[in-house]
Amino acid sequence: ILISVGGKPFIPNIKGKDLFITSDDALDLKKLPLKIVIYGGGYIALEFACIFSNLGSEVTIVYRGSKILRGFDEDIRDRITLELKNKNINILNNKNIISLNKKNDLINVELDQASKLSVDQVLCATGRIPNTSEMGLGSLGVQMGSKGEIIVDKYNATNIKNIFAVGDVTDQINLTPVAILEGQRFSDRFFGEKKDLHVMQNVPSAVFSQPAIGVVGLTEEEALKKYKNKGGINIYKTIFKPMKQTMSGGSTKIMIKMIVAKQNDKVIGIHAIGDDMPEIVQLAAVAINAGAKKRDFDSTVGIHPTAAEEI
Repeated sequence: ILISVGGKPFIPNIKGKDLFITSDDALDLKKLPLKIVIYGGGYIALEFACIFSNLGSEVTIVYRGSKILRGFDEDIRDRITLELKNKNINILNNKNIISLNKKNDLINVELDQASKLSVDQVLCATGRIPNTSEMGLGSLGVQMGSKGEIIVDKYNATNIKNIFAVGDVTDQINLTPVAILEGQRFSDRFFGEKKDLHVMQNVPSAVFSQPAIGVVGLTEEEALKKYKNKGGINIYKTIFKPMKQTMSGGSTKIMIKMIVAKQNDKVIGIHAIGDDMPEIVQLAAVAINAGAKKRDFDSTVGIHPTAAEEI
């Protein structure tokens, strides 16, 4: 038995929670909300904030943390915050939604610290949880975590013989390509007589905000900890306005950050924000997984004029 049921949006248990819409519902709205609150500060929240803002909605992000996009490199978090504010997206940090109630056609959003908003829609983007609540796995004795995730070993095996799980339902690396690869490797081992484990390392990811974000490898904080007693790290960073922004009168800038281990000159992280960065970082991930060093990047001729040549 292979369990691959994915995840579902998490809805906090607050008064009026039925008035929330999720990212699924947002794709089926009958009309554009003039004003919308997006509750959350992760990649789904940012992507939908940009979508609604570009369509003309007045967007407010409400996030309980001090800075959006938790888990990403600090420079990325700071830069995307600046870019979103430049798009007139309002960001309220260190705030929680206490309750929702509808009056006439508007939703009144009560926040902690005695503040309120009145909007047309409230999109809940506070994360996703494994979609296991109705499966009855507990009655079979399948070991599960606090969020309902299925606990598996490196072979995607549960504690019950012949029951396996892949993808977001295990709450490990919650990315579509990872789930697909896990399924392929499972099939290879069981039906193709292949024993390749395929260690997941330097998995690239993206946030399709505007501007977009592409990252791979360690953040600066992670690298400082890992290489503290191994010679430390070097940081290379640039912020610039790409030619197409300059020619069109735009103001969006690109930021690229490269993290290098001093002990062997290996590139251990690339974090970038700007147009096409997910496409560019995807191929940079190949180089990092191949063990490329900073001098390998330096000795490669760039294509001008591109953003990729800066890497």
